[in-house]
Amino acid sequence: MKILFIQPPFSDFYQTKIRKFPLGLLSIASYIKSKSSHYEIVIYDTLASDRKKSEKTPKELEYTKQFFIEDISPFHVFQNYYRFGDNLDDILKRVEFEKPQIVGVSLLFLAYEKETLELLEGIKLRFPDIITVLGGGGVTSKPEYFQNREYIDYLILGEGEAQFFNLIESIRYKNSFIEKNNSDYIKKDEKNTLLDLSNKIIYPKYLDIKEIPVVDYSFINLDNYKYGKDKMAMILTSRSCPLRCSYCSVHQVFGTKFRQRDVDSVIDEISRGIEYGVTHFDFEDDNLLVSKKFAIELFSMIDERFNNKNLSFSAMNGLSFDKIDDEILLLMKKIGFSTLNLAIVTIDSKIQSDWKRYFNYDKYSSVVEKAANLGFSVVTYQIIGAPSQKLEDMIKTTQFIAQNRTLIGTSIFYAIPQTPIFSKIDSTHFKPIHGRSTAIFYENSDFSRKQILTLFYTTRVINFVKNLIQTDNSHPSIKIESVKDYINSAKSVWTKEAFENYQKIKSTILTKEIGKFKLDINSIGIAILEEIFDKKESVGLFRTSKKGEYTFQKLNLDNKIIWNLLNL
Repeated sequence: MKILFIQPPFSDFYQTKIRKFPLGLLSIASYIKSKSSHYEIVIYDTLASDRKKSEKTPKELEYTKQFFIEDISPFHVFQNYYRFGDNLDDILKRVEFEKPQIVGVSLLFLAYEKETLELLEGIKLRFPDIITVLGGGGVTSKPEYFQNREYIDYLILGEGEAQFFNLIESIRYKNSFIEKNNSDYIKKDEKNTLLDLSNKIIYPKYLDIKEIPVVDYSFINLDNYKYGKDKMAMILTSRSCPLRCSYCSVHQVFGTKFRQRDVDSVIDEISRGIEYGVTHFDFEDDNLLVSKKFAIELFSMIDERFNNKNLSFSAMNGLSFDKIDDEILLLMKKIGFSTLNLAIVTIDSKIQSDWKRYFNYDKYSSVVEKAANLGFSVVTYQIIGAPSQKLEDMIKTTQFIAQNRTLIGTSIFYAIPQTPIFSKIDSTHFKPIHGRSTAIFYENSDFSRKQILTLFYTTRVINFVKNLIQTDNSHPSIKIESVKDYINSAKSVWTKEAFENYQKIKSTILTKEIGKFKLDINSIGIAILEEIFDKKESVGLFRTSKKGEYTFQKLNLDNKIIWNLLNL
């Protein structure tokens, strides 16, 4: 029996290429292979082609057009709407070529259901005998949305390894008795793994983590997954998380019981990746540092086994800074971590309590300072635009992060059904497409979409200033009230050529005419910042119809927020 797993295309205003690694499908395929030799398995990642096609902004998101424009300045936010991945015709040609009996599709986020449903419907129309299976976090968060679609045969909720295997075993077993009594096939199952195939929804079964095998990289072409110029792979050392953050959906997929792999299996997985040329590994755990003992053992073993392999590591899903100390930092630096992604979410104590996300000022500042001194590039993440938040609190959190040696990572709140925080929003007009940051779906009497986008924009301004004045890999703390001084200091060391280019840019802004100049990020950024200082209004940079010519236009932002954040 042949199984074709598909990572589907999606549409949005941007794609994070390094986050497209099909880890879930890879894990399910590896599990099936470890259990049985009856199946031929192919993974088809439609995103691996890096195709991108401009599309019309959906009517559900038309309100974003006033904000998302083709600004090419250093501070630009979201611009055009794109479809990422192969088109439907090419996907159907691939299905026809592979001739599978079963197609399994992974929907990671409910927000991207449109392209996934088009794909499944297209497969069923063209190949009605193929059994279609849909799983992933997007399905688990709202199964009723998919249940009555006739072109989907089965929905798998939660973790996929065990239940997908049980499903295909049930199908194979039933087919082997097709000439006999079909109603008896479940009774013949001694291991009690066969499923009642009359049930469309297959509910979660959470495995002992020791039953989940090391992933088999032979299912994918690792040349398609890069971190810079390095081949990369993602690794999970655990499932679930002991925390109960109100905005998080990890427990929907992985259950509430935290399960940690043994160090040897993780080392084995890294070794296999190295055999395929992987030199960068990203730990995708929701909470990599739950156990300090585990982390020290893992990092020490990596150092011992691979210290001559020139490996690098990251944890892009974020780290809990409360578990980080000198020993952890030194080991991480030694084995090849260069960036630390930390999360404080908010500094407001009431919201911390509401969201079950707690924060210790002294511990955080100590970790950032020590990490920066060791040469780490630190990024600290906050959430903006969520229920319970007030604009003033979000501004204070932004200013607090700015005063530490870190860049600011800003995540616009997106709603996920079944999470505790979802119950606090009016979901009357909520549609799946709104479940993404770029939708800026949620607003209330305390803040508007325009204000949230302005805050997002201004964090980019602050990061620009930090990058402008940094002297090493770490990003300096800045005093918000001294931004003008930092700008003047940066200009004082410019070459004559750079200064002349800056003057052309300034002239174009001041005269509101079309100009010709080099697209130098620093010159453009400083000129725009000075316009904010002088005129208290924000402008964006736009290409004209003639190549090499540019113009500046006002942006639809709440300038008072920019003034407030920058203390103007």
